Amino acid sequence: MTINRIKIGRIAILVTLAFASLSLSSCREENYLANESRSLMLYQKNNTNGNLLALAKSQAETIGRAKKNKDLHPGTCADYAVSLAKLGLLEDANKWFNKERTLYPASAKFVDAMKAKYVGSLAADTVSMPSSLKTDDKLLASFMFNDADESLEPILPDVSDEFDDDPAAIEVAVSQNPEMSAKEVAALERGKNAKTDEERAMSAEERAKAKKQAQKEKEKAKKKAQKEKEKAKKQAQKEKEAARKQAQKEKEAARKQAAAEKAAAKEKAAKEKEEARAKAAEERQRQREAAALERERERAERAAAKKNKQ
Repeated sequence: MTINRIKIGRIAILVTLAFASLSLSSCREENYLANESRSLMLYQKNNTNGNLLALAKSQAETIGRAKKNKDLHPGTCADYAVSLAKLGLLEDANKWFNKERTLYPASAKFVDAMKAKYVGSLAADTVSMPSSLKTDDKLLASFMFNDADESLEPILPDVSDEFDDDPAAIEVAVSQNPEMSAKEVAALERGKNAKTDEERAMSAEERAKAKKQAQKEKEKAKKKAQKEKEKAKKQAQKEKEAARKQAQKEKEAARKQAAAEKAAAKEKAAKEKEEARAKAAEERQRQREAAALERERERAERAAAKKNKQ
């Protein structure tokens, strides 16, 4: 037992140093990379929906930054797809698996195996793709989970004054039931301290009730998230339909405008043609009148000449 406590104490120190190292490195590296690493460690430590959602958001941020910096590493899209699949977004997950497959053809065999595992019947679809490398923030925002850990800091040992010189006295409090709610943990502790069978039975019953209540709240949150997701989809569809109608309306207005301009041009051309015809007729009439005057003048001259000769 003494050796185990020494080991636990050393582990606590190493975890503290590792976390400190991570914190210092985040000052030198890009924050979004540190955030993704931190979210992944939190999810590995405690596989809750809240930690999974936080991980997915960090991965989405990484993809967004990589798109901006044109520095997308192999596996990034596939990792994001796994998180989406675990959140129940199978269609979106399949699209990001396909994106990874297209960007890095050499990984096709590995990605296909992951698709078979995480997206099931959609695995055969290798055509569907996300519209771009821009992730759908509204998709993740529709989920509401409040069971995300906020810190990776280990619980520090409580060393009593009486045994502060003995390393074996260091004890680290480790949660053996990270998924339990506060009520379940309290019921479990009462069960440990129970002195009679009746007290132990009561604590077990309280724990079962607390567990059932926690499950009920989890299901309620899941349904709410699904409802929000459906609402977001309906709103997006509504906006898409409105945009389509607006585009159709503008197209019809442009068609009418073009028809009106064409009719005006046709009318103008007809008017100009009529004016030209009238002008030509007027010019011909003037020429006929001038010719008639010329002929009259010539007759008068011949008559005068004949009279003078007589």
